[in-house]
Amino acid sequence: MMKHKGFFLASLLLLTACDEPGGKRAFMRECTSGGNTALCDCAWGKLVQRYGQDWGNTPRIFTSPDFIAYTGRAAAECMAE
Repeated sequence: MMKHKGFFLASLLLLTACDEPGGKRAFMRECTSGGNTALCDCAWGKLVQRYGQDWGNTPRIFTSPDFIAYTGRAAAECMAE
């Protein structure tokens, strides 16, 4: 199940990050439709902490192996909290 949440979160990031500057509102809207608010907020916070507030405005980040791997780790950490 944890693996699926990581893939879900990674897919969600690809779909929502370019929706608006910063992308948090779109991210939270899409994420909470398939998950819980606490998990989504936690994941957003971890991504901002690692990549900066404007990470969603950098399209090439989404294909970075580091970003893809970290997204899965962030989801796992948030589910464990």
